[in-house]
Amino acid sequence: MQKYQIDFDNKIVLCFYEGNAEKEILEMLLENKKLKFTEDDLYDKEFKERVSVKTVEKKYLSLSFDKPVIILRVIDSKKEKFNLSKLYKNRFKEIYVCRTAPEIEYLLIMYHHDEDIFNKERSHSQIRACQFCKKYYGYSKTATDEYFKKNLPIKELLEVLRKYDNIHSDEYTIYSLVKD
Repeated sequence: MQKYQIDFDNKIVLCFYEGNAEKEILEMLLENKKLKFTEDDLYDKEFKERVSVKTVEKKYLSLSFDKPVIILRVIDSKKEKFNLSKLYKNRFKEIYVCRTAPEIEYLLIMYHHDEDIFNKERSHSQIRACQFCKKYYGYSKTATDEYFKKNLPIKELLEVLRKYDNIHSDEYTIYSLVKD
């Protein structure tokens, strides 16, 4: 995929997130005015939990809009299909933001500069990033206690997002949504 600049000017942003960590990171960026769009640009002024394409079409896309709509999907899977039906395919712009592999928790590993330790453990025991973060940083995937906000300052968050983006320069990442 050829990565290009995303134009958010005069658009409605319908942004879906995968889990609590993705939502928290997006909210941190929004609160600190680091995104290329504002809360007013967001559909209903909020990020939406990921749902099926049929639900998106029925609940959101069947409405009429006074501006073009961009669909953002902040997920980790590159293979997940999200094919709009013929009725909607040409009317809406879809952008995938595949932000971290293996998981969003990898940003915490990068922040702590523990990539080598993680990769070594992963090669021996098949440990996942969320398990590694729980073991070493006390992070729980199901936590809703603002873990990222408390443990990853915005400046450092931006640095790890940029670092991840540089590694994955051929795909959209959360950093693709960050304004210069």
